[in-house]
Amino acid sequence: TRYWRDWSSDVCSSDLSSSFADDRVAALGTDFVSVAVDLDAQRWIGPLITSGAVVDVYDVGPDGVALIANDAVVMEHPEVSEAQPKQDALITLGVPKGSLAGVLQSAGLGQIWLVGQ
Repeated sequence: TRYWRDWSSDVCSSDLSSSFADDRVAALGTDFVSVAVDLDAQRWIGPLITSGAVVDVYDVGPDGVALIANDAVVMEHPEVSEAQPKQDALITLGVPKGSLAGVLQSAGLGQIWLVGQ
């Protein structure tokens, strides 16, 4: 497994090697990649509960709000019932390849929000 983590921003990504993980990413299609980001509960639980696993990803920063990924898929997350409001959790997303740089940058700045469709 090849794995990298940007310790300054709590963002990580990996080239998954297990057949189970490969199958999950492959099911999204060749235009998607997986990325894991740390998010507090208020930035991921609401959209997941109301809209399901397909979400849009926004950068909410000092310069305003910008859509950075359409139709991202929440692939893995902690149990919703166990999440604490201000506690970060590792959320694995399948995002379109063209959106990866924006998602990583926004997550590294702590500006990423998931929004239900």
